[in-house]
Amino acid sequence: MKENFSRQRYVFLDGLRGVAALAIVIHHFTQHSIGHIAVFSSAAIGVELFFCLSGFVLAYSYHERLIQGMALTLYAKKRLIRLYPMYFVGLVLGIIALVMLKIHGLTDFTWEAMTKASLLNLAFLPYLNSYDIQVFIDRIPGAIFPLNSPAWSLFFGLLANFFYAATIGVSRKIPFVLVATSSIGLYFATSALGEAPGWGTENFIGGFPRVFFSFFAGVLIFQLKDKFHFVPHIKPAYLILLVMLLLAVPRFDGHHAYWFVNAVILMPVLVICTLRCTIESNSVWHKVCTYFGRLSYPLYCVHFPLLMALSIFFSTAEHFALLMVSSVVVSITVAHVLMTRVEEPVRAWFGGKVVRAP
Repeated sequence: MKENFSRQRYVFLDGLRGVAALAIVIHHFTQHSIGHIAVFSSAAIGVELFFCLSGFVLAYSYHERLIQGMALTLYAKKRLIRLYPMYFVGLVLGIIALVMLKIHGLTDFTWEAMTKASLLNLAFLPYLNSYDIQVFIDRIPGAIFPLNSPAWSLFFGLLANFFYAATIGVSRKIPFVLVATSSIGLYFATSALGEAPGWGTENFIGGFPRVFFSFFAGVLIFQLKDKFHFVPHIKPAYLILLVMLLLAVPRFDGHHAYWFVNAVILMPVLVICTLRCTIESNSVWHKVCTYFGRLSYPLYCVHFPLLMALSIFFSTAEHFALLMVSSVVVSITVAHVLMTRVEEPVRAWFGGKVVRAP
């Protein structure tokens, strides 16, 4: 019964990840367009939810195996098999989109710089640069993953993943120490670099406290999960609605403070609340959460290259609503096809190779 309860919670965590991914996609498709207010203006907070959920789920999935001596090389292979297939697809789409932007004069990237960016990004490494990419009416300066800008979070997330695996056997206090020190580092990074740092060359350094705080907050929540009996049972619909409301708050003076409070308090509290949220097997909620949990990563990987390509041909505000709705639908459709026809079969094939390896 206890195992079943844990599995139900795991499914809902994936469902929340899907909600956050969809909000980020909608935000990216609306934030750069002329004459319109971005939908889900606070969607950057969703990345903190990703990191925190990732820390909890990774600890839930790998804690015992790593403690019992699972080789770090095997752990690294499993993580790369999980992440790299769709990451690669997204980068290939990004290369095509960036070449199209170059041909249409919508970026100042040189061909040499594009080659360097491609090689580094394909190796899961950032490219620190000062080049701009135009998406609709906005110029995006110095993206460290110019082929697929949201991939910055995957780089930092993978870094936290490996650090967790390398230090798990040292001391149970490490997550607490990292959460405490990273919160201080994140405060100063936010003050100096602005909210939601890490995605660009100028704020790159801020990505380290950002990911280490949220990821290890998730690990710490896993370690203390049996201490949260005081949290009341909450229906899934209420938590999903709360996430959507937090991500939908419009920008205002002092918005960086709102982002910081969400990053260091509300997102971890939200993950704690999910510990008391159960979903019955084979229910509608179970099926929806399972599906959007599967879809979230492919959608996150492919939507921005599609956005880059679309911005070349639709640079005005004409028929904005139709364009945005159809773009999101196209992104979901492409992500679904890639998930079922590419990502999951490739992961299963590589996963079998790793399991059978001596």
